[in-house]
Amino acid sequence: MSSTLALWSSHSLRADGARVTLRVAPGLDTLEPVLARWIEDGVDTLPVFRRSRYASVHRVKPGDTAPPVFLKQFLLRGPSDRIKRYFRRSRARRTLAANVLIEELGFRTEQIIALAEFRRFASLSKSLLVTREIPDVNEARSVFRDPEFGLRSDINRRRRLLERLGREIGAWHGAGLYHGDLRLSNVLMQIEGDDCTFYWMDNERTRRYARLPRARRAHNLMQIIMDPGVFSRTDMMRLWRTYQSVCGFAPEDEKQFLRSVIDRTRKRWKSRNWL
Repeated sequence: MSSTLALWSSHSLRADGARVTLRVAPGLDTLEPVLARWIEDGVDTLPVFRRSRYASVHRVKPGDTAPPVFLKQFLLRGPSDRIKRYFRRSRARRTLAANVLIEELGFRTEQIIALAEFRRFASLSKSLLVTREIPDVNEARSVFRDPEFGLRSDINRRRRLLERLGREIGAWHGAGLYHGDLRLSNVLMQIEGDDCTFYWMDNERTRRYARLPRARRAHNLMQIIMDPGVFSRTDMMRLWRTYQSVCGFAPEDEKQFLRSVIDRTRKRWKSRNWL
């Protein structure tokens, strides 16, 4: 990732009582004045697309004819982050490094076009990513749950898209990749008829293993099926069979592994009073 950032232009400014280093991808220097103005005026003043306790996402158009971009602001998550900031890269940098790796391995994700890091007294206080909007995508959770996509009535099409999702996750794990938060809201689908292209989002905690541990596989599969009311038992089994066909578990291991996924999912449902 350091080689990636070495090609980016770097700009210094001050905002919110902090010294800010803004880095912009090659060929996009004309975007720098707009980003600098947003940062100096305060990212929190921009329209909110989504907000959580430790991050906020803002969707903004840089100009009248320019396509929208997303600004994701990463905040410190508590005492542990206040210690880790001294020897770990910022959350924005970790996401950029993961996205570069993901694309090198043949998967798709959002295109990061700028990165900003805020420091007070040489200590990192927060970081920011700017990404291009991906056209014609929807969260996998909405695609499989919401009536407007028609997958509750068109069973054959639902099956085909479930199989595509199972193959995609199987290929992801086959490449040694583990996603730290593999919820359906972090998988975007760009649907074209019965086929689709997947985009992997929120990759801050994505990492690659030489040999992906079984526990990591099970944790990701639990995450993808844990949203209540999205997948039926039949859907889950179809997803599993396709995943298993890609990963190729030995028959004697298959039942034990599937049981561990089910047990993890039930435990999560119970902890959230969904059972």
